[in-house]
Amino acid sequence: MDGQSANMTVPACHDLMGATVARLEAEEGLKGVIFASAKKTFFAGGYLNGLPEAEAGDNANKARLNEDKGFLRRLEKLPVPDVTAINGAA
Repeated sequence: MDGQSANMTVPACHDLMGATVARLEAEEGLKGVIFASAKKTFFAGGYLNGLPEAEAGDNANKARLNEDKGFLRRLEKLPVPDVTAINGAA
C-alpha cells in the first residue's frame, strides 16, 4: 500500500491479489513463490476505516471477502511451494 506504513486488506488489495494469483497460475516453469514486504510491518490486517461503509447484510462485501479466501485457496493449490517471509508484525 503506497503511502501507508503497513499493508492492509482494502478493495485495491483484492484486485491486485486476484491478478497476482492468476499470473502465478499461468506462469510456466515456476519453481516456487516467496511473498515478502518492504514495509516494517508485514501486514496489519483489515482496513478498519472501511468498516462504517460495510452494512449488516452487505452481500457485495461478503462476496468480496469470500473471493479473497478463494485467492488464498488457489495459492495453496499451486503445484509449487509458496512461503511468506514475514518481517515484523503480521
